[in-house]
Amino acid sequence: MRLIKHYTDRQVRNSLRAWYSEATEEQHMRGCLWYDEAEEVATNISACTGVEVHTAGAVIAALSPRNKWERNIDDAWSLCKAWSRGEDPASVRVCTFNANKNKAWRILEGDDDVLATSPKVSAFADTILHGSTANCIVVDVWHTRACITKPKEGRVDCQGAPTYRQYKRLEDITLEEAKAVEQAPCHYQATIWCVIRDAWGGLTEEKQLDY
Repeated sequence: MRLIKHYTDRQVRNSLRAWYSEATEEQHMRGCLWYDEAEEVATNISACTGVEVHTAGAVIAALSPRNKWERNIDDAWSLCKAWSRGEDPASVRVCTFNANKNKAWRILEGDDDVLATSPKVSAFADTILHGSTANCIVVDVWHTRACITKPKEGRVDCQGAPTYRQYKRLEDITLEEAKAVEQAPCHYQATIWCVIRDAWGGLTEEKQLDY
C-alpha cells in the first residue's frame, strides 16, 4: 500500500500536475460545476428546514462516506428535517456508518469541535458557502490517491484517509498548484477528482465524496 509519508512535496506536485494535464474539456466543465450543484442542494435544504447553508453543507459532507450522491442528498434532507422538527436522530436511517450520522447530528446541534477536527467536512462546507473564493481543498480519498499516483499506473492500493497534518500538507500543496494554473481551488480539485474517478472506472454520474 502506498502511504502519503513516503512522498515528497515535489512528488505530490508532479502527480497532481500529471492528473490535471489529463483533463478533457468535458472533465474541466464537470469540475467547475460540481460545487455549484452541491451548493444548490445545501441552499434548498436551508430554505426548507431553517438550517444554515454552511451547516447543511457540513451535514452533507459528514454523511458522505461510502454513500452515493443521490442517497447522500436524501439522507441530508431527512436528518435536517428531523432536527428542524425536534425529532430524535434515531428516527432517521442513513446509508452510511452510524458514527457519521452522529457527527452530522452534532453539527446540527452546533458542536464546533466537529468542524475543528474534521478538515474535509469543514472544507466542503466552506466551499459550499464561498464557492470559487474558498481558500481550502476537499482532500477526500480520491484526491489522496491523485497525490501519490500517476495516470499511467492504473489502479494502485493507496492510503485512504490522511492524518490531520498530512491533510493540511496536501491541502497547502494543492492550493499552490491551483494558483499556478489560475484555477479556483475547488475547481482544480474537482477536475482532478473527475479525471481519476473516470480513469479508475468510477461512474461519472456518481458524486460520492468518499470521506
